[in-house]
Amino acid sequence: MTPASDGSVFASILPWLVALAGVVAIGVAGIWVVRRFARRESDGGAGGFTLQDLRDMKASGQLSDEQYVRARDSMIGRRSEPTASQSTNIDETTGS
Repeated sequence: MTPASDGSVFASILPWLVALAGVVAIGVAGIWVVRRFARRESDGGAGGFTLQDLRDMKASGQLSDEQYVRARDSMIGRRSEPTASQSTNIDETTGS
């Protein structure tokens, strides 16, 4: 290849490189928007409370220990194991 033909090869590839960069940029922007929307949707489940709010409510007596544990576990997305008193209540109600 001569230097003149190298320039024409670059000139023929340049539009495709620009188009590819544009597609990648649009894809990245689309993923960013979808993730932002999904994050906003998942934040609504806690009802606007933070863990510190729950601690403050428990300290002031607005929540019992059981309510606090249930709300905390719900916020962090896990279920706590039933305590001995909860197991006794289940046994009494089911007769097992």
